[in-house]
Amino acid sequence: MAFLVFGRQVTYKMKNYLLILLFFYPGVTFSSTVYDLNELKNLAQSQSWLELVDHLTDIPPSKRNQEWNELVDLALVSRFEELLTKNDSSNILKFLDKTLPKYPKIKLNKHFMQLRAEFGIQYYESCLSYDSDECLKNFLGFVRVDPNPLYAFKVAKLMRVSVSDSKAIEFFKHAVSSETVCSDEDLKLSVVSALKHTADSRYAKVAQNIAFGQCFDSLKSTIAQTIKNNDNAKANACKEMISRNALKGISKKKCERYARGLESALN
Repeated sequence: MAFLVFGRQVTYKMKNYLLILLFFYPGVTFSSTVYDLNELKNLAQSQSWLELVDHLTDIPPSKRNQEWNELVDLALVSRFEELLTKNDSSNILKFLDKTLPKYPKIKLNKHFMQLRAEFGIQYYESCLSYDSDECLKNFLGFVRVDPNPLYAFKVAKLMRVSVSDSKAIEFFKHAVSSETVCSDEDLKLSVVSALKHTADSRYAKVAQNIAFGQCFDSLKSTIAQTIKNNDNAKANACKEMISRNALKGISKKKCERYARGLESALN
């Protein structure tokens, strides 16, 4: 059996959930108002950004024209700026978590993404000072959403200084897009540190992908020097260095023993 609630059809089970919600949370309200495009434009004119954001999806997909798309950009940017003015970090994070999956095209709005980037660095830099591991995990997810590798690069350099050389490697993974990044000293320090982890470490695996991928030409001398003095680095890098004829300061025979040892451990 189905019922009409605020003009929408709901099942008996859904109706019971609504009644329970209203009983335990009497302050909760449900809006039955559905706005058309003209009403959305009126909200924009009056700068009622929160209400406008809440009603953007009142317009059905078949009627979401260019004018609606422009309203979406205006509403999301303006609401974001409003929250930034209030310095409301908790609600900003909630807003961003909800907004980007719901309106993925907003990633094409340079101003919105610039605001997001600046907020992210400011917020997580503070967060890392008292909750490093949890913040690092959340910040990595935050960075993954941004398609701009230069932002990931900026964050990776911050992570190397603020947290650790090794942990920064996962941020550098999202930043490697040019020879300039590959030649960066912070990247080199991060790769070297991560290669010194055991072979089953995620940091070592990311470092291998960077070192023997796009950045090999920039990093081969650094890697050759590193494997001379560290057994984990030998295990992580010898096989590739031998195959590329890039060994220096260590015999091929010695390096082969480490490469075989790594293969045995992984099989």
